[in-house]
Amino acid sequence: IHLENIQEQLVAVIHAGSPVQDGITNLLTPRSPPRADTMSRLPHSSGTQTLLNRTPSVRPSQHPKVFCWTDMLVPEVNNLMQTMESLLQIVLKSIRFYLFQMDAVLPDFDQILLRYDIVLSQGLSALTTAFYASLWSNITNKPFLLQLEQIGYLAVFESLLSTQGDEKGMLEDMYVAVRQVNQVHFQLSQIGNGEQGTPEIVGSRHSMAVKLPVQAALFSLLPSSMQQGRDIFVTSALFTQGVNEAQTLADLVTSNIQLQNTINRNGLLCLKQYVENYCALCKNSGEVQSRMESQLLPGLVQRLDEAIASHKSKNIEILRLSEEICRKVNGGRLTSCKSAKDRTAMAVTFEECCLLRNEHGLCEQIFQQALDSLRSRGTRLHNCWKNIGQRQYAFNGLQLKCLPVQYCPPAGTYGGKKVPT
Repeated sequence: IHLENIQEQLVAVIHAGSPVQDGITNLLTPRSPPRADTMSRLPHSSGTQTLLNRTPSVRPSQHPKVFCWTDMLVPEVNNLMQTMESLLQIVLKSIRFYLFQMDAVLPDFDQILLRYDIVLSQGLSALTTAFYASLWSNITNKPFLLQLEQIGYLAVFESLLSTQGDEKGMLEDMYVAVRQVNQVHFQLSQIGNGEQGTPEIVGSRHSMAVKLPVQAALFSLLPSSMQQGRDIFVTSALFTQGVNEAQTLADLVTSNIQLQNTINRNGLLCLKQYVENYCALCKNSGEVQSRMESQLLPGLVQRLDEAIASHKSKNIEILRLSEEICRKVNGGRLTSCKSAKDRTAMAVTFEECCLLRNEHGLCEQIFQQALDSLRSRGTRLHNCWKNIGQRQYAFNGLQLKCLPVQYCPPAGTYGGKKVPT
């Protein structure tokens, strides 16, 4: 009875303080207090018996002093609780002061969801355009259609954004979008010849299907499983390499380039898995050309792995190898930077000349001449004109010094000098 009274008083004292004292209360509260008659029947050692003999007998109405340890514990517990409350207030004030200094506004869930939907819609639009282009250019290519049916479609995104300033946030958004379109799958539906259908999106954010209309004349060329609505799954990979003056500054800070290394490493994993599936598919097929191409892929993947592991600054070999691997497995290629007109123009024209050299026998001696011609007389300057009203690239002298040599525009195509129409 005396033990239960003391226990109730101790719990009442502890509960009078902060709610965080519940944990200590549970520690101090015995799970099953022993009964008095049970205690009297317990065997005692000689030392215990002597101590009990020395304890004066008390009536139930009196408060025994045998359990004086509780009187010492309660003040200590109260002091601990007060210290914890004071520390909590200091931490909260420090956080408020930090947020005030940074002028930070924490976004709510709706804002985050809106941002997610915006980047996803852009990634999905780019992916759908690339898939359409690949499908129409290979509609009579039976090995390609078999590839879509068996292992799906590969899309390799290439970013030239730096990991410094606002572009770092853009790169993070792009990374989210590319990862999310991995959950997308395509379905093909038939429409009449001459009709202009509109793609339809069904499902949720995390499991999205895009139904694409195909005119009857082309729809009849598809495998029967696709005509019956079989899903065409997507594998997407992102590779990034900052090439401008902002990346020169970012390379001086290890934390800034960590994002770039992480993206490239994850992109390699996705690409490697698709290449393995492609090689297995080619091994079981009767296409001699496909088998020969697949034998070159492991070596290219190994070189790409080594290029990523080297952590070299502005290593465009990462981009070049990922482009070559993607095209050898009939994948879709997408390139972008901040405005998609300057750095993108340099990357796209360099990739085009590499294709001319590797696939169509362009002589190495005139490689640079062909590259300059594409940049000064091709469609890239017209793209600049459609964006800013001038046929010139937005590079200044400082930026040119920071660009890789392969991405430098020819004289007269940048800065204040306009190219004749």
